[in-house]
Amino acid sequence: MTDIVKEDVRRDLIAHLLGGESATDDAIGVQAVAAELVDDEASTVDDISQRDAAGDLHALMQEHDDQQQALVAKARALDMTPTETVRPGAIIGLDGAHYIVGVASDEFTSGALTYAGISVDAPLYGRLEGAKAGDTIAFNGHSSTIDYVA
Repeated sequence: MTDIVKEDVRRDLIAHLLGGESATDDAIGVQAVAAELVDDEASTVDDISQRDAAGDLHALMQEHDDQQQALVAKARALDMTPTETVRPGAIIGLDGAHYIVGVASDEFTSGALTYAGISVDAPLYGRLEGAKAGDTIAFNGHSSTIDYVA
């Protein structure tokens, strides 16, 4: 699997992580406006309650956006140089599936392949760290073979 262009995979991962960013930013803005209490309006208890709930939702959405930005920063910082061992920045094949190591992510497409991200905080990474192509790891009662490491 030497035909993988690691920088392309990282670029597509970052695009995937940022994919919902504009929609999230728009929703945060809507919730921020909804959370504002206008002094010249007569407000009922229900109005105030709804504005409080909108403010809480705004804070949650902002927290999610901050977490996405942290993932993007991690992805940008990955060492994408070629490697023979599993480490952050490695791209690996595991039982026919493809992964980028170092950032948690759901599935995304790069080139003709589908990848997912494995965080260094994931228990699976603890089993994979330092392994090489052809190694077999055991995780959750299942054995898996590392197809390739790039």
